[in-house]
Amino acid sequence: MRVGLLWSQQSQKTSHLILDEVRDAASKLKVTVQSIEVRGPDDLANAYATIARECGSILFVITSDIYGQIRQVAELALEHRDPVVSQFSDAVVAGALMSYGPSLSVFFR
Repeated sequence: MRVGLLWSQQSQKTSHLILDEVRDAASKLKVTVQSIEVRGPDDLANAYATIARECGSILFVITSDIYGQIRQVAELALEHRDPVVSQFSDAVVAGALMSYGPSLSVFFR
């Protein structure tokens, strides 16, 4: 199994922490991680296409720095019939398959 991880330089420190955690967990589960940097909203389709080409079946882990583009990610995934998983529950409202984490609006309230 392969996991695609989208991340952005906007939050480089956070993204690298998440990437390190994902790689550590993936190695224990014998899962391959393909990470692709998203440089901006216009780059998302290209990043998605790269992961689709290199991973085939895709499970996305969405980092917080591209959270604002979750609807676009969900639309691309739906088009390609790929599941999307986020650490924020609000992503499910935007079209992600599932989340494992808090609602951002409740968290910040």
